[in-house]
Amino acid sequence: MKHFYFLIWGLFSAWAAYGQNCPTLAIPAVKISQVGHPNEAANASFCTGESVQLNALTGAVGVSYQWKRNGADVAGASGSSLVVNQAGEYSVTINQTGNCTGSAVSANTTISTNQCGSGGLLPILGGQLEDYNGSAELQSSVFLRAVYLTNTGSRNKFPLSIRAYVYRKRDNGLVTTVTMSRGSVLDGQYTPLPAACNGDSSKIQDVLYFGAINFQSAVYNDPGGYYVTTEPVCCREVSDNINGTGPVVFYMELGDRTKYNVTASHSTFGGIFGLPSRIETCVNQPVRLASYSYPSANLTRIQYSLVSPSTGDANTPVKDVGWATGYGASSFMESSSPLQIDQNGVITGTPTKVGTYRYVVKAELFQGAFKGFELRRELVIQVKECPAVTTPTVVVTAVGKPGQPAGNTLCENDAVQLNAKSPLKNVNYQWYLDGKVISGATDSVLISRQAGRYTVLVSKELACPRSAVSSPVSITVSPNPTVNLTVSNTTGALCQGGSLTLTAASTAAGATYRWQRDSTTLVGTTGPRYETGVAGNYLVSVTDANGCSGRSASLAVATNSPPDATILPAANTVCPGSVLRLQATTSNGATYQWLKDGTPVSGATSAVYDVSAAGMYSVVVRGANSCTATSGSKIVSTATLPTVSLSGPAQLCRNASATLTATGSSGTLQYLWLLDGSGLPGATTATYEAKKGGNYQVRVTDPNQCSAVSTNWPLAEIDKIDVRLDSIPPFCGIAGAPLQLVGTPVGGSFSGNGVSGTRFSPALAGVGTHEIIYTITGASACQSGTAKRTVLVRPLPEVNLPNLLKIQRGTSVNLPGPTGAAYQYNWSPPTGLDHSTIASPLASPDTSTTYRLVVQDQFGCTAEGRVLVSVSTQLYVPEIFTPNGDGHNDVWELRNAAHFKNVEVAVYNRWGVVVFHSIGYNEPFSGQNLPDGVYTYVIRYDSPAKRLAGTVIVTR
Repeated sequence: MKHFYFLIWGLFSAWAAYGQNCPTLAIPAVKISQVGHPNEAANASFCTGESVQLNALTGAVGVSYQWKRNGADVAGASGSSLVVNQAGEYSVTINQTGNCTGSAVSANTTISTNQCGSGGLLPILGGQLEDYNGSAELQSSVFLRAVYLTNTGSRNKFPLSIRAYVYRKRDNGLVTTVTMSRGSVLDGQYTPLPAACNGDSSKIQDVLYFGAINFQSAVYNDPGGYYVTTEPVCCREVSDNINGTGPVVFYMELGDRTKYNVTASHSTFGGIFGLPSRIETCVNQPVRLASYSYPSANLTRIQYSLVSPSTGDANTPVKDVGWATGYGASSFMESSSPLQIDQNGVITGTPTKVGTYRYVVKAELFQGAFKGFELRRELVIQVKECPAVTTPTVVVTAVGKPGQPAGNTLCENDAVQLNAKSPLKNVNYQWYLDGKVISGATDSVLISRQAGRYTVLVSKELACPRSAVSSPVSITVSPNPTVNLTVSNTTGALCQGGSLTLTAASTAAGATYRWQRDSTTLVGTTGPRYETGVAGNYLVSVTDANGCSGRSASLAVATNSPPDATILPAANTVCPGSVLRLQATTSNGATYQWLKDGTPVSGATSAVYDVSAAGMYSVVVRGANSCTATSGSKIVSTATLPTVSLSGPAQLCRNASATLTATGSSGTLQYLWLLDGSGLPGATTATYEAKKGGNYQVRVTDPNQCSAVSTNWPLAEIDKIDVRLDSIPPFCGIAGAPLQLVGTPVGGSFSGNGVSGTRFSPALAGVGTHEIIYTITGASACQSGTAKRTVLVRPLPEVNLPNLLKIQRGTSVNLPGPTGAAYQYNWSPPTGLDHSTIASPLASPDTSTTYRLVVQDQFGCTAEGRVLVSVSTQLYVPEIFTPNGDGHNDVWELRNAAHFKNVEVAVYNRWGVVVFHSIGYNEPFSGQNLPDGVYTYVIRYDSPAKRLAGTVIVTR
């Protein structure tokens, strides 16, 4: 189904395209112009920082555009023109829109940017690189001369020096670089050259640079020869047969120096080109372009041909330029017969298209079969139109109607159209008034509103002559006549059944008149007076003998119509004790009489009348033209007054606010509060927040604009009492005594955690932060209030000591006191402690001792605890000793023996023989004279007696 849908859609699209008869798109052309001026040509090569505009030329309609640079789309470049300031290859693609899907792509347009000096780009018409040495037989040098042909105004823009490069043809290897200096500027050297126009001449200037190549056989002996190029100099003048206007490179070739046979005196190694024969010619006329080369006397043969101009860049020192479509080296201009160059260097042909064309003549110079030198000269030829008659004429016609002739005299504020006629096509125009340029007048048509002598200059760059001026045409301006219109009736109004006379007074002689009423021409009235009885807007036009017309201002003639008698919109009710103003429409000179119930009201003769009672009212109006009219009736009734009452407190605390409420008789009332008789701005609701004392009222207004004011509501402003609660110091733990609370003024009540009556008990509150509130309850809000305090019951330091710690006499133990930030410690007694003011001192008492610890935190809160260190005594018997006399462990030391009574020690060898016996053990067993081995001991000590038995090892 999906494929079927695509098939149907494709058939539909094809049918739609067929139905539209989609045309085949022609390949668009690209024209380079000044930015914002698509008709003013610009160069494709320009200075960095400048811009040109590319314009797509196509006769197609309903197309979209996409510009590309170097093959990539230019973002947002979707119009028919593109402003560019970067070098690159530019093209434009046009695409048909709608159901047509055709597209066409232009050829690439090369844009180049150049680093320019203060003079900008150099307009180069042509030139060549040549050898002008006149004594080659004496000096082994090629004296280089670079000739740049330019226009008169640009010769001083050229740099003071350029470089030339000598390359080996075999491998394009650079042999040497030559600096060529500006030698001379010969103004008019190539003038006059025959121009396209008879009796005229064309000028070009040459700029010359000079340098030398030391043409030694030891260096220049490669059989393939050498070539010389100049550095790129920008830029070529615009021509129709070359893409772009890039840098110019001149080219020359040298042969193998060892093959030169220099025999002639005062000769060169190469040669030079002669003067150009012409740079202008006429279209459709045969042309003969002579490019003679003058070779060295040592060279015997010249071979001429046409080649492409040269250019170059940083990567490629020399390369051919790109030809525009349809052009090439041997077809550099459109000709009715093929272009040919003969062996004398003469080009013949008949140009068939106006334009500027660039070409290069190559001259190869031979000595027998040996090619010793090659010259190339680049030049342009301008093909111009040369009609028999080019003088333009000026035809005067009506504006917008070039086929309708007009006279040379025009009326004030009128215009005529001046039409320039020329036999040339695509020419430029410039109009002049009394010999001065008219700014912006560059069209073939000029609209003239000013007297004077008009001429037009018609010019065309490629025409002969380039410009021509028409004969003058004189235009005169006749002032328009004036006319004033007056009326016989000073009021300008018609009475019923009457008439008045209108009179036209004019400066025109022999004038005719045309009268109009309300833009309609009155037939048969051609005199200066007109009598009428019809109202309307009248004017008269007058035409003098020159046909110039003037017109009067419009004059309004009114009839005696009745005045407007209307009572303007107003309320239909009047409030008791008030008035309702009635207003009649007003007009100048009118008088008024008000009626109540059909009867005139005495003294009520102005445009306004204040009504205080119910009734039916109307007004009679008499206009300045004595016409009268009576208005319609206005029925006025008496309304009922609204009522309002106030409620709210009678007292206001100073620096506080109180809400007052107004209760009205209906829900459609408008409110305005008053204080001491003055209105309060913005107080327009049924409630009001009063912030000061005084007498308050409220004014209410109903939809009939009837209003009433409430009775007085006095609001007294009194001071608010100052309720305070004394500060409460913090407690250490919950064991402290209750604290008496103090609040002012007296008579209030206390509340909060730990509060009992007027006391605060930390035991009731517990550890933590507690809010205590003191409240005074009075007869009003100002006599009531609360005060608050925060009381802190701090926790005591935690002291958790064990009840008992056991040690052997002579050993120690750490007492495990608590740790905490900023705790202070005090152990007592200090006996047997290494420190008595640290958390965990080392205890080593001789006898059992109970230690007391007091801990104080950073707030001064203390806590204490106790621990009993029980000291016991035990006899320690070593299992080995070494009686080797080294001073270490030489005797069997029974530790703590001195603490016991009745100590008796016996030591046995393995056969049960007593080898040591002591009572009191004052002299330790030394093992002297005993062999190493294991011995058995029996120790009796203390009272009641205790017995220990075991073995001891004697070893050395």
